[in-house]
Amino acid sequence: MAISIGPFALPTQFMILLICAAVAAAVGHFVGRRQQVGISGALTDMLLAAGLAARIAFVAIWFEHYRAAPWTILDIRDGGFTLSAGVAAAIMLALWQGWRRAALRGPLTMGLLAGALVWTVAPAILRLGTGPTLSDLEGVPLVTLQGSPESLTRVAHGKPMVVNLWATWCPPCRREMPVLAAAQQQIPGVSFIFCGSGRKPCHGSEVPL
Repeated sequence: MAISIGPFALPTQFMILLICAAVAAAVGHFVGRRQQVGISGALTDMLLAAGLAARIAFVAIWFEHYRAAPWTILDIRDGGFTLSAGVAAAIMLALWQGWRRAALRGPLTMGLLAGALVWTVAPAILRLGTGPTLSDLEGVPLVTLQGSPESLTRVAHGKPMVVNLWATWCPPCRREMPVLAAAQQQIPGVSFIFCGSGRKPCHGSEVPL
C-alpha cells in the first residue's frame, strides 16, 4: 500500500510512522511545556537509530543475496527493514536519553505511548471499508512475457488466483520464488500470477517461470 503525493508514492507504513512521530512530538511538547522540555530531537535520534539498526539487521539476515552486489545494500526500495531490530534500537536509545536527562523522562514516555497508540490504531482504520475487488483491478495494465497486454481475469481462466508482486531488487522476493514455483506445479487448480516491476511485469500460471 502506498499514498501518492504528486509524482511521489510513499509506503503507507512510512506515512503512518511520520504521523506517529508528529503525534509523539506534540504530546511530549504538551507534557513538558512547563519545564520547557521538548522531545523532537530525541525522537529524531530514535528514528535514525531505528532505521539504521533495522536496515543492518535485514542485510545481515539476507546477506547472501547482497554479497554479489554490495552496493544494493543502499537501495532501500526493497523495503528491507527488520522491525524488531529497529524497535529494540529505538527503545535502548530512549532509555539512554532518559537516564541522561531526568526532565526528559515524563514527556518522552507520554509521547512514545501516544505514538504507539496511533501506530496500533492507524492500520485498523485504513482497513475500514471494502478493499478492491477483481473488477477494480481490471484497469491495471499488465503485459505478458511475450509483450502482449493482459488482464488478471483472462490469465486466471476462472480459477482461484495467487497474485505475487515481486522485483529483482527485492531479496525476499527472489528467495520465495522457488517456493511459489513448486506450489504452481503441485496445485494445478490455482492460477499463480507473478507481477514484476521490470520491463516484462506479469505472467501467469500457463507461462513457464
